[in-house]
Amino acid sequence: IIRSHTVNILPNIKFVNTDVKGAPFSFLNYIFWNRNIPLHTETGQQIFQHELVHVQEKHTIDKLLMEIVIALFWCNPFFWLIRKELKYIHEFIADEKAVGESGTEAFAAMILQAAYPQQYQSITNPFFQSSIKRRIFMLTKQNNCKLNYAGRIIALPLVAFITFAFTVRTNEMQTKQAQLPS
Repeated sequence: IIRSHTVNILPNIKFVNTDVKGAPFSFLNYIFWNRNIPLHTETGQQIFQHELVHVQEKHTIDKLLMEIVIALFWCNPFFWLIRKELKYIHEFIADEKAVGESGTEAFAAMILQAAYPQQYQSITNPFFQSSIKRRIFMLTKQNNCKLNYAGRIIALPLVAFITFAFTVRTNEMQTKQAQLPS
């Protein structure tokens, strides 16, 4: 793709304007852009920001390292699950940083329209379960830092109590076993 298209060098990225199927996407510090998406529009800017986050956060390196792990430990299903979740996490990070001033509703609508251009208005199936649904959920999720912090603080004494309870019980059992005649 790089050899057959013009590469524009921008600060920290290389921009390739192409008509390859699947574009826009990023790889290392390259952004492969679909010519049919005007870059100057709000949607174009959101997609560009999304891909730029992938480049800046070096998500390609994470994916390549995960592929090496999969190649070495291909029979372990947990690595396959980790790879899938890593992909989602990368998308969540890029979505969150690409939202910008337009707001989450406009970005969520753009994701839906990009994923399902013909069916955009008719997505009403209650069994609809996909990465698009997870991405939109993560965008619109309310983060209450105080509540999260309080939950962690409450969990600490609970974990300490459970650990203490098992330790005391184990010590009592060891003492009883030591007192039994052999």
